Amino acid sequence: MVKKTEELRPAPARPDEEISGVRVSPLTVSPPELLVVAPPSGPRLSVANGAWGVWGEELARRLVTEVGVHVLRRFTRLTREDGEAVLAAAAEQLVGEGPPAGAIEARVRHAVFCAAVPVDRRRWIEQSEADPAELARAARRAAALSGRERRVLFAVCALDDVADEGEVGKVVLHAAVAYQMRWNTAHQHLSRAWRRLGEGGFATACKEWRAGQRFVCPAPSVALWTAARAYLDACNGRGGFGGGAFDLWIDAHEDHNGRFTEWKKQSTAATQGWRAFVGGLDESGVRPVEVVAALVAACRELGADRWVVPAKIGHQTWRDLLHEAPRPSPEARTAWRRFLRGYPFGGAVEAAFRELEREAALAEAASAELERAYKRLLGAAELRSGECVRAKDDFRRLVDAL
Repeated sequence: MVKKTEELRPAPARPDEEISGVRVSPLTVSPPELLVVAPPSGPRLSVANGAWGVWGEELARRLVTEVGVHVLRRFTRLTREDGEAVLAAAAEQLVGEGPPAGAIEARVRHAVFCAAVPVDRRRWIEQSEADPAELARAARRAAALSGRERRVLFAVCALDDVADEGEVGKVVLHAAVAYQMRWNTAHQHLSRAWRRLGEGGFATACKEWRAGQRFVCPAPSVALWTAARAYLDACNGRGGFGGGAFDLWIDAHEDHNGRFTEWKKQSTAATQGWRAFVGGLDESGVRPVEVVAALVAACRELGADRWVVPAKIGHQTWRDLLHEAPRPSPEARTAWRRFLRGYPFGGAVEAAFRELEREAALAEAASAELERAYKRLLGAAELRSGECVRAKDDFRRLVDAL
């Protein structure tokens, strides 16, 4: 069992949270104190008439300064002057719109985020020399996506937008859990969607979805931002999202993390075994061109048909031929075993192949355990408290409506 991570444990409730109604992020510097301190003069926050009032405007600006600095940590391209301009613009927007209903911190973070994205886009274009027209085309492609690709992309992007720094690495997993799909399936939908968006010059300037999704996917509405934040809080046990069922979710989450780490280790070892075997083929002295007929005939069973091109084999080594090929499946390894018996590759190659088989079998067993652990994780997600399930359902409903 992997040691329980502190970040997933529910934090104890604080009296001032219950009084103020403001969700307090672990990274936020004491906004509750700002909300209860008495003004030196002037009226208090005016909600009835939809205006902040003199003291309320000062409070809005102070909240933006306190909360916004943590949002800006995710915008690494911005200069100090950019950050100051973003905070000022967010404060002006909040003051102009009047006091927000519901969670004030979520509204403040949303305002800062929306003010930061255009500045960040401008800085990114300057640094990457990207064509703004390509960004516009990618945005149109994002709007034209449909089905699960659209839902997964927009769910992941919304979670990534609201995530704190320590939550960023889990947004694809949490999106997969929300839609009760396999983790790898969510990654595949995300990759396919990003390939569609990245056609043309945008793919050259932006090679990874997290670096550019804010520039082509629409910023979440306040409602979606709040729902995404509530769903992440439910996944992390913050606020009122704890309880016994949440502890079972944590156990399943930690078991999945442990199984994933084990699978990653075994998969890496098996891939290294495959590379060592390919290297041994070269060291055996038997070149691909010497077995070209048998290689072409068996390439599909060997799992190498995509890489076997008869016209190239004459000047290829085994490394040239197979360096991009994935580790062979159990069926492909059976075919490799038959193939090796027909030619004098030598004892070193046979030993390398036996080691590959051993490591690959361990990796496949770890993969099966990981799959079972993930199914338990999905089941535990549905058994959490009603508040957790509602947070997930509300988030999905808003994403599906986009």
